[in-house]
Amino acid sequence: MMAVTRGHAVWRGPLLPDGSVSKVGAFRTFFGTSGPDGMAIDADNRVVVETVYKQSITCLKQVIGP
Repeated sequence: MMAVTRGHAVWRGPLLPDGSVSKVGAFRTFFGTSGPDGMAIDADNRVVVETVYKQSITCLKQVIGP
């Protein structure tokens, strides 16, 4: 996953066995004056996204991994 600040979105792209990425696209879009500014994975393997707009933190329900 990748935070795309100017695109107001988080993109995802599956990793292929050779380490390349395929079929990249928007996973989640945000509204406001700025998009996501940082991301982390929490203890439950959820993606946590920080945005400058309204100084908010969003925990996406998507779980990473098996």
